[in-house]
Amino acid sequence: MKQLVAILLVLAAGVGASRAEDAAKCRGGDVRCMDSLVAAQKRNMEEAWNRVMAVAEGETVKQLQAEHDAWLKFQALACSFYADASAFGDEVRTSEQPQCEARTFGARTDELKAYLRVIDP
Repeated sequence: MKQLVAILLVLAAGVGASRAEDAAKCRGGDVRCMDSLVAAQKRNMEEAWNRVMAVAEGETVKQLQAEHDAWLKFQALACSFYADASAFGDEVRTSEQPQCEARTFGARTDELKAYLRVIDP
């Protein structure tokens, strides 16, 4: 069991590192690059959501939909504080907000893939 937990932690760290590397490529305020990164992560999340919903049945569908609706509300607020230019300045808003959005979409994708492994092993 401890080996499984260790393997999962290594895999999770690798996924996070990959996203961090993607975001690092967009440093320097390249808004188009960051927008593309966010869009790709959102697309991945939506694809994972559609795969989960394609195999879910009955009450599980209702539970998943309620949970996803709550997550969407969370996501809308999760990175909003970076948008405050008076608190962080335009440079932070330009680079950190989309990175935060990409991270939240990436984390949601990972969670949905975990759901899929449980629902449809």
